[in-house]
Amino acid sequence: MTRWWRSHSVRVRLTLWYLATMAIVLGVYAAAISAFVGRSESEALDRQLRRDFQWILATIYYTPDGMVEWSEPEFSVELVAPDDLPWFQIWHPETGELLFHSS
Repeated sequence: MTRWWRSHSVRVRLTLWYLATMAIVLGVYAAAISAFVGRSESEALDRQLRRDFQWILATIYYTPDGMVEWSEPEFSVELVAPDDLPWFQIWHPETGELLFHSS
């Protein structure tokens, strides 16, 4: 290895060193950006899921016969876009039967 390394000019050796250094720097940069974006998106998804879950808990109720009913949420339609309303399904934990789903 040292014979191959020393047989090349200083220009080739410096180019290889710069190439290796840039590859390492870009690898560290890509890993840091990936970790930051992954964590940020994961936190945003967690917030959205919690918000949807709280909205669902506020709008559903159980009837005396054990079924699930949906009550119309109390908010102005202008405040919430239709795409912001969560889509959900409620399944029976034992039978796997679909009890309720949003439209």
